[in-house]
Amino acid sequence: MTAATQSIWRRLWARYDDTKLIKAVFFGMLGGVIGTLYIDYQELQRAASYEVPDGARPVPVLPAAPPDDGTPQSPQTAQPDFVTTPADTHRASMSVKLGSQGVLQLTGTIEPETADLFAAEIDKIGEYVKSVSLDSPGGFLQSALTMGALIREKGYDTTINEGALCASACPLIFASGTNRQVDEKAAFGLHQIYAAGGSPLSAAEAMSDAQSTTARITRYLDEMGVQPAVWNFALETPPSQLYYLSPEELKKFDFITG
Repeated sequence: MTAATQSIWRRLWARYDDTKLIKAVFFGMLGGVIGTLYIDYQELQRAASYEVPDGARPVPVLPAAPPDDGTPQSPQTAQPDFVTTPADTHRASMSVKLGSQGVLQLTGTIEPETADLFAAEIDKIGEYVKSVSLDSPGGFLQSALTMGALIREKGYDTTINEGALCASACPLIFASGTNRQVDEKAAFGLHQIYAAGGSPLSAAEAMSDAQSTTARITRYLDEMGVQPAVWNFALETPPSQLYYLSPEELKKFDFITG
């Protein structure tokens, strides 16, 4: 660079207001931060408003069939013959029926009113109940926690029998059993808890709600004698999928006893 060229650049630079340069850099960085926050906000909005078309109830997520081309299944995918209960039965509102040997069978989707139905049945036949058998794709979190608290109060055992499914909020009911057993040919799945219906939340509200719900669930699991770390599988699995725990994982995290 010639001396003349250097002199021109020095004069141009001397004329430039350093304050303008600092402002330009600042507003550029601010724009990048706003863009990042907006993307995060959109992600939180999608997670917070995940719901069924009618906004009324969670979507039951059932085990997926293996691919036809022979591609190996992932650990999160249950074999189709693990679950023999018809999908329509799972999607129906949960039924509460007392079977032989004091086994109370809970089958179907957990609705907002399911906890009241369950409590009413316990009031009528609770003295005959020895254990609760679950076959449910999940449903409403509050109902599951309320039912679980009553099961623990009564001291009932919980089971998931061959061919049954216990997923989403259902494992929280299962965790309440004094003694807990899962058949090796049953499907036990976890995924993120999500809101069904209602107005979309702000980013701050969605984050706060997610954190408080996670804290509530992990505290509940700890009180029931299940290692809260198991909920990491749920947190890492989108609402549209299920992570199926293996028999070894069920033992490792104390979901099953004995």
